[in-house]
Amino acid sequence: MADESAARAAQRQTYELADLIAWDCDTLISEPEYQRVFTHPRRHAAMRAISRSTLDAALTDKTLMGIFKDGGRYACAMWAIHLHVLGGLTLQSLKDLCAASGLLSPGRARAVLLFMRYLGYIEPAKTRTGGSQVFVPTQRCYKSWTTHMRMALQAAAEIEPQVRTVIDHIDDPEVFACVVRTQGESLFEGVKAFDLDRPHFRVFINRHAGTLVMADLLTSPGDGDFPPRAVAASSQREFSKRYAVSRVHVSRMLRHGEREGILTMDDGHIHLADAFRAEIELDYGRQVRHLLLSAARAARLLV
Repeated sequence: MADESAARAAQRQTYELADLIAWDCDTLISEPEYQRVFTHPRRHAAMRAISRSTLDAALTDKTLMGIFKDGGRYACAMWAIHLHVLGGLTLQSLKDLCAASGLLSPGRARAVLLFMRYLGYIEPAKTRTGGSQVFVPTQRCYKSWTTHMRMALQAAAEIEPQVRTVIDHIDDPEVFACVVRTQGESLFEGVKAFDLDRPHFRVFINRHAGTLVMADLLTSPGDGDFPPRAVAASSQREFSKRYAVSRVHVSRMLRHGEREGILTMDDGHIHLADAFRAEIELDYGRQVRHLLLSAARAARLLV
């Protein structure tokens, strides 16, 4: 009787998560799979939620703000945790992965690893692999990254509400490891297949605090669209104070955006060019699809 009850419960859970599991696909996500997001009626709500989750996590946890300061630092930190759940994080394994992605140099990987040690996110393990020092995430890292994943997955839940079941179990070590492992793999495949030499990356993503300023712009009061055509931007002084960078740095970032033709500034408003808005939508839609894939893989552990 107990076995039959357990079987019925498992069957019911499988049925309840079937729509989410249907988002599973190859980690090298195909264009038709991306189009499932780009044609979804809730896509803009999901994209807006990504911007909001980035800011909420960064402003809640100053160590996460340090990780979120630029796209390369974030990707490297994710891959560091990814390598740990795969079986071992060493400096060499991180350098190799970053170099193979084409996103970061081995030297930058070393710098990010040192930064993570400074933040108290990783520490040397007692074991070594082939003579190389192994590093392991600290409890502080697990707590911060779990918070980040919980907030980020809310964006995917805008499209597939069953993602909330994964969010409810994100503290489970196996679920957390599955989400991180899938995120790391799909990010690696996506970066290799995606053109990074674009204004969005040159002006914001690869610039110190650029990802935070960009997220701030996208969540500022605007015209209701996503991405917005115009936003009432914070002053450069507010950006500087909020994200711990100089006002000159923020000014240069925005002026660079003007030179690239992706934005214009007047009377306290920032206007985003249509081509740039399309670029943002493409990038954010892809992020949503990666989150849906991670949640779908994790859901398989819950059935």
